[in-house]
Amino acid sequence: MAFTANSTIAEILKKPGAKAIFDKHVGVSVDLGQLRMVMDMSLQQVADFVEWDKEKLEGLVKDLNAA
Repeated sequence: MAFTANSTIAEILKKPGAKAIFDKHVGVSVDLGQLRMVMDMSLQQVADFVEWDKEKLEGLVKDLNAA
């Protein structure tokens, strides 16, 4: 399954290694408790909330799909 900006956090975290990819793009280790609050949100919704630019979001999606 290919991930997109419309994939939910819950869908993404089912992939082994996805949390490490999040950590890489966020720049710190993201607490799973923090991620639980946004499980039903799409990656785009989270990116909008934390004010990621288009390139950062695209990089995360690319890395998720490459892993």
